[in-house]
Amino acid sequence: NGPVLYKPQSPSEWTHKFSWHGHDPSGGELARKRPHGLKFEKLMLAPSSIYYDVENVRTADDALLTVRLMIFYKCDDVGRMMDATNDPIADIINAVSSDVISFCSARSFEQFKETSEQLNNLGAYQSLTDTVGSRGLSVSKVVFRGYMAPQRLQKMHDEAIEKRTKL
Repeated sequence: NGPVLYKPQSPSEWTHKFSWHGHDPSGGELARKRPHGLKFEKLMLAPSSIYYDVENVRTADDALLTVRLMIFYKCDDVGRMMDATNDPIADIINAVSSDVISFCSARSFEQFKETSEQLNNLGAYQSLTDTVGSRGLSVSKVVFRGYMAPQRLQKMHDEAIEKRTKL
C-alpha cells in the first residue's frame, strides 16, 4: 500500500503481470469484453465498475434480448483472489450472465418488461454474489441499464404502446 520502490527480497519473488478480460472495441455500441483486453502490473484496490451487456438472452416465449448492466465491485482479499482466479472479470461476467439467463428464461417478454426492475436488486444475482465471495471480491450493486431487442420485436412493442396510448 502506498508509494514504494519494490525490490525482490529473494529469487522466488517477482512482479505479477495481470491479464484480465477487458473492453472489446469491436463491440460497437455493446459493452463486450474480450480475453486479455486488460493488462497491468499494479492492482488497484479502489472500488471499480464494469459495463457489461449480456447478449442473446431468450425469454420463455423465445424473445431474444440483450440485457445491459453496470456492475460495481471491489477486491476485499488480494491473497484469496490470487489463489482463486487468474481473471476475476471473466468470473464476474460468467456468473452475471448465468443469473440474467435464469431470470429471463423463467419469464415471457411481457413478464420480463413488468419485472425488469428486479434486475437492480442484488438478490437477483445469487450466482454472482457466491462466485465473487469465493474469490475475495464483493459486489456492492448491479444496475440494470435497460435492454435491447431485435428491430422486429422492438417495432411490435412500439406499435403496442401506440395502440394503448390511442385507447
